Amino acid sequence: MKEPQHSSASLVLRVGILGTAAIARRSILPALLSLPDHYRVVGIASRSMDAASALVNEVENAPNHGTGPSQIKPHGSYASLLVDPSVDAVYVPLPNGLHYEWVSRALRAGKHVLCEKSLGCTLQETEDMVALAEANDLALVENFQFRFHHQLQVLREWTGLGGHVASGGTDSSKEGSAEVAKSKQGDGLESVSVHEQDETSKNVIGDLRAVRCSFGFPPFPDRDNIRYQKELGGGALLDAGAYMMKIAALLMGDAIQVEAASLVKDEEYGVDVHGGGCLVDPGTGVTAHIAFGFDHYYQCGVEVWGSKGRVRTNRLFTAKANVQPVFEIETAEGGREERVLQADDHFVNMLRHFHSVCVSHQPEKRAEENRQNRLQARLLEDFRAMAERIEGA
Repeated sequence: MKEPQHSSASLVLRVGILGTAAIARRSILPALLSLPDHYRVVGIASRSMDAASALVNEVENAPNHGTGPSQIKPHGSYASLLVDPSVDAVYVPLPNGLHYEWVSRALRAGKHVLCEKSLGCTLQETEDMVALAEANDLALVENFQFRFHHQLQVLREWTGLGGHVASGGTDSSKEGSAEVAKSKQGDGLESVSVHEQDETSKNVIGDLRAVRCSFGFPPFPDRDNIRYQKELGGGALLDAGAYMMKIAALLMGDAIQVEAASLVKDEEYGVDVHGGGCLVDPGTGVTAHIAFGFDHYYQCGVEVWGSKGRVRTNRLFTAKANVQPVFEIETAEGGREERVLQADDHFVNMLRHFHSVCVSHQPEKRAEENRQNRLQARLLEDFRAMAERIEGA
């Protein structure tokens, strides 16, 4: 299949939104509108024309909307948007259980796809979608926006893993080593930059020994939330648990395997609401200990523990654009200190990356995304299978 014909010589990507989910309204659409040199929103689809029209009206009245009146077309069905020849790429924020059908249909229609996590509910679904993307020479990116926040680059630098993220990098990541806003020791605060103090951009923990990851939050107040609906691909593993697999792979590499897994189900809804387990790199023995769920005191962090120290993050997965993440560093030589990093917008960074995967003539970028898609799906599948074996033992 031929590559989609982009809208202008400037390679502005014409994008359609397949659904009206909260993440589309609150995060993706504002980020798209902030990148007029990269994107033009040309369509929004819903199962209801009223819902699609309402979101179009909301977007066209946004302060940073620059496409002009009547430039965004509402669609009363997802299929209608996919047959629109003016659409180059689609963003899919639908429930997990609908991804396979609509991502597959988008790829068959010749559209690049940015899809919310989890891309597929099973490994086979993901394999099928990746095969479609490869056969049609299209981009297929699973949206883990935290990959593109510069704090991940800093974490990799300070733990000896290298500043260039294995995800394919952050196209907007402050050009080289990311800067640190402040260093806090005791009661004082002072400005510091990675470029001014080279030691802050080097490994501070020694050899990697273990990774600890946690992502959990209290129960959702709306009990009809899609995360509680089995038929829509609900459950904690495909939601919060997906972050655990992704960060473990980004920090420890492709060789990791699931060694232990537990999933606790809510009998009323029939979906897993929390879980935990252990992943290991069999070549090094390094382990990742993970915990996640929907029935927790809020936690969102990663600790990387080494032979000489440790680094702990506080908002690795969910830092908003105005949030300055805090890293806690502890070593035998330097004691304990906190470092406050520059704020960053991982949604904007992610969209810049997606644009480059779509329009650049660099097949290795698409190959890297497809490699990650497959690895992520394998880890999720192995984790669920391990949990079921342990439960049935």
